[in-house]
Amino acid sequence: MAELKPFHESIVDAINNASISNVACLAALIKRTKIPSNHEPIIKAWNALMNRFRSTGDFGVTQNVMAQQEEE
Repeated sequence: MAELKPFHESIVDAINNASISNVACLAALIKRTKIPSNHEPIIKAWNALMNRFRSTGDFGVTQNVMAQQEEE
């Protein structure tokens, strides 16, 4: 079995390797997951993805992750 990573590392890898067809699925996954720590790398990777695809919105991901960060 492959070595397991913490969620924030796995999701950042997934975001960095995402295609345009993966964006909505990743957004739904992130918004439905309790993220206990390391919010900033997720936000940074997500913003880079949105810039890469020249998206004008971010599917509510940044707001969701920031809200979880504030709850921490």
